[in-house]
Amino acid sequence: PELYLMQGLLHSSCNENPAARDSFLRAIELAENRQEMISQICNDLIQFGFRDQAVPLLEEIAETDSLDPWVLDAVIHYYLEKDLPANAADLVQRHIDANPYNGAYWNTMGQVYRHLGLNEKAIWAFDFSLTIDENDLTAILNKFETQYDTGDFQGARDTYNAVDKTLELGQPYTNMFAWTLYETGSVKEARNMYRNTVNEDPEDAEAWYGMALTYMRDAEENPTVAPAANLRAALLCLHKAVLLQPDEKQYRMLQAEAL
Repeated sequence: PELYLMQGLLHSSCNENPAARDSFLRAIELAENRQEMISQICNDLIQFGFRDQAVPLLEEIAETDSLDPWVLDAVIHYYLEKDLPANAADLVQRHIDANPYNGAYWNTMGQVYRHLGLNEKAIWAFDFSLTIDENDLTAILNKFETQYDTGDFQGARDTYNAVDKTLELGQPYTNMFAWTLYETGSVKEARNMYRNTVNEDPEDAEAWYGMALTYMRDAEENPTVAPAANLRAALLCLHKAVLLQPDEKQYRMLQAEAL
């Protein structure tokens, strides 16, 4: 079966899809453990960049309960990219039914719900995943992004605080968290985060814009404490942001407001 598996991969690399399919089906037929061979074929196809061949094969054999979580995730994203959310939901549900205490499966289901706009269900699925494994960084960040996108900035802030502080997540998460700080009233903390970002990456226009907003808010909320200095600082930040992204209308509108 391993030789047929290799033959199928070689056919795939030459775009000989019917021949590849025949080789894979032969490998599955000869394998001692059918499910393990199915998972291995899908794993190899996805790893080598042949995801489009993996999904039709899975649909044909219709036995996918033993897929590795990352393989399932890759297949689900294929369905979502093709705008087939019902297929995605059905496939994940089958995996959950077979193994309801696999946190990675619940995390994938949350992504499907999020794609469907069912954000409350998505957060519920991410929470269930985190109940199984509270340190699952992917589930934490998926929950954070969902709360952020729905405007639940306090919830997003609380979720992000569960992330291991030794991790360097980088853009866009640091800017997103800085914005949750800004939206929940921690303006100076937000400014410090944006400042750290531009110190590391002076080409980050979004961080320059965010830092400008913190100065603008200080000027509005504390009109008796150096408002002109805050506005000048905002203008310096906006000048940099506009230079980096001259077509971003939002930056120019704030620049005009500051002027």
